[in-house]
Amino acid sequence: MKTNSIFTILFFLLFGFVNAAHAVEQSDVNRLRREVEALNRACARQPCQAPYQRREFSDISDRQKQTLTELANDLAQVWGDTILEGDYYADGHTVLDRVEVLYKNGETFAYKIRYYENAYYTGECDFDGRRRQTLQGCEPGRIVESSYLSSDLKLYFRDPSQWVEFEPSNP
Repeated sequence: MKTNSIFTILFFLLFGFVNAAHAVEQSDVNRLRREVEALNRACARQPCQAPYQRREFSDISDRQKQTLTELANDLAQVWGDTILEGDYYADGHTVLDRVEVLYKNGETFAYKIRYYENAYYTGECDFDGRRRQTLQGCEPGRIVESSYLSSDLKLYFRDPSQWVEFEPSNP
């Protein structure tokens, strides 16, 4: 009986620590979200109003690009339960399209990344769901999404102004 009580207490302590850690992380994500919202308001007209600034990140090192591409690939995994449940087929190769660095008081506080996978709209063609050669009559394009990442790359949230969408190659 005493052993069960100890395990019960340990379980609830562990459960409490996990919940507390999740609450702290969610609080941090919410803080990041508020900071990005403030930046977006400050940058609604150019130039951005102090203390915010944003710049496209063109001099990205191979290491930085690899890390951000891996994060983009992880973020794109949700597409299997969202857009890819519909009439779309993606090639599964996530590409980092654009990186913006977000600053407050001259310090980097976040990144905005845009990423995509080449894809096809399969709703009006004869794609059989298995053989790639049956994609030939399907509309080509890409599935695109943007997300914000904290500067330490530990926190993220999807850009609410650009949810995952299909962009045709020839609109």
